Amino acid sequence: MANNLFNGRPRVRVAVLASAWVVLSLATAAVTCGEIERRTEAVDPMYHEDEIDVMVDYGATLQAQETARALDAGPPKEPAGASEDVPELPADSAPPVEAPAPAEVQDFGGSWNSGPLCDEEDRPYRWEITLRQDPNTDAVSGTIKFHACPGGGRATYNVSGTATPSDVLFLEGTKTSGRGSLNGIAPAEQTFRVSKGAEPFPNFAP
Repeated sequence: MANNLFNGRPRVRVAVLASAWVVLSLATAAVTCGEIERRTEAVDPMYHEDEIDVMVDYGATLQAQETARALDAGPPKEPAGASEDVPELPADSAPPVEAPAPAEVQDFGGSWNSGPLCDEEDRPYRWEITLRQDPNTDAVSGTIKFHACPGGGRATYNVSGTATPSDVLFLEGTKTSGRGSLNGIAPAEQTFRVSKGAEPFPNFAP
């Protein structure tokens, strides 16, 4: 009778087969979804919202405990002796730097010469320097005399200048008198370089 049913009614047979296939598919899908959900829950329990809330609450509790301990401890304590007041030095407490004392100006006042090398009593020296120095202005003035003895002539210069800390003095000279051959070669104006106790430069009667 079953064969007659399916053989006699092809449309009914197709409908029954289709219905059976749909039921089987739905059942398979349900099993698959249930399995997936079961495996997902077994992979990592941290994905559950209730357990995540528990962990958040636990972290907040730990942070609150740390904050409470820090408040109870108070601010960091200074090492022993560090709380002592250290006097602050004023900004201008450094000792003032003293300016170096000005160098002392050389004293060129006096008279010096070549020594008695000539037989003439009025001019026994080949060269002679006589200077005066003002203690207030350090201005220097005087004469430089030359005698090219024997028989070489003479020349006299009035000189002036200003002393400095240097041991060398420069004097501007003007010839005021002279005679003989030395008078002919000695210039009318001459700058002399003088060091105390030494011969002048240039020296017209060395």
